[in-house]
Amino acid sequence: MRHSSARVRTLKLDAPTLALNIVAMFFSRAARLVSIISIPCTFLPAQDVWVGPTAYKPSWDREAGIAEGMREDFIPVLTDEKSWGSVLKWTDVFKSYINILPERPIAGESKPRLSDESLLKLIAFLNKHGIRAAFEVGGLRLSDKRHGTQAGEDQAKAEAGLLRRWVNLGGNLDYISTDHAVMKAVSQMHRDGADSKELSRENAMTLGSLNAELVDYFAAIKQEFPSVRLGVIESLGFFHVRSEDGYEYKRTDQRLPIVWFEAWVDDLLQRMAERGLELDHFHIDYGVRGAEYDARQRQRKEWDFGRMLAVERVLQKRGIRTGLIINPSRPEFKQRADNEDEMEQQAHELSVRLFREYLHAGGNGEDWVFQTWHDYPLVTGPADRSPSFLATVKQLLDVGSQAKSRH
Repeated sequence: MRHSSARVRTLKLDAPTLALNIVAMFFSRAARLVSIISIPCTFLPAQDVWVGPTAYKPSWDREAGIAEGMREDFIPVLTDEKSWGSVLKWTDVFKSYINILPERPIAGESKPRLSDESLLKLIAFLNKHGIRAAFEVGGLRLSDKRHGTQAGEDQAKAEAGLLRRWVNLGGNLDYISTDHAVMKAVSQMHRDGADSKELSRENAMTLGSLNAELVDYFAAIKQEFPSVRLGVIESLGFFHVRSEDGYEYKRTDQRLPIVWFEAWVDDLLQRMAERGLELDHFHIDYGVRGAEYDARQRQRKEWDFGRMLAVERVLQKRGIRTGLIINPSRPEFKQRADNEDEMEQQAHELSVRLFREYLHAGGNGEDWVFQTWHDYPLVTGPADRSPSFLATVKQLLDVGSQAKSRH
């Protein structure tokens, strides 16, 4: 059965308070009552809210220019109800990255990124509040050591071991989303430079074989975790997309082959259906720079959302949940170590503007995905400390609620 974003609650109410409670439910997801009278109730907003803060300190060091590891506030903030503020009651899904899960130190680090104790605290918090869990995964990561007809199965075996740690500690695994599993490989095979070094040309794979290996990956993961829902993230800049008004949005890198989004996703869905698999969601990675790029191509002054909305409609016609990832960042800032306050504020403002204008343009994804993988904001929370990540999410929720109320 296709997953629905609408939450259904049952109520145990005496007659005098029935009307008041019905009104209250529309404004709070916190109403958790047990029932004699069963009344289905859809809470606003109808969308599922995904919250995915980065776990890492900034990817730079002022002196040495190296990564600094995990953020000290990641677990303390995310396991403290007060730090979440009003964001907590609206959060349906907590999302993180599979690379927080290695049990042993990874290369260049002296200890595991998160201890069992830290993960247990996070899992207990999510379970207590009924928040579903999602992880962004690789799906396919090609190299001269991993390519060809076993690439998907091999990657699934490696990543299942990490995901199993979370589950063995008592965590729910509700969703996985593959991160550019197919088109990252395409770029490896057609670009010169850093992206191509891990995979030599003689080991190149066709687009169809990449889709087939992604399906093999999904099948292996579903065998290990039968209840997990499968999702995909691919940047729209890799694809050609035709808008409702007939405009052809082209790939943003002309070195890459022409791949029409609709044809690609149909091929993936057909291959999945043949294996009894279903794609639950496709989250759109394009954002501020994508809206700016498309505006320049169409010689428009305002940000352009035509490519994003066209993809949204393609997916929704096929029964796939979607949503634009709102990522509070501005990675092209220069001399960032000297302008932290300014860049944090600009990242915050750009995120709010992106979400507001996406909704105003007609964006109507089933998922609101508030996530970050870049440096800014520099802290996770609390929600009353602007411009922390949770403070940005709080304002994004305000924007979304206002937009919903107008409709």
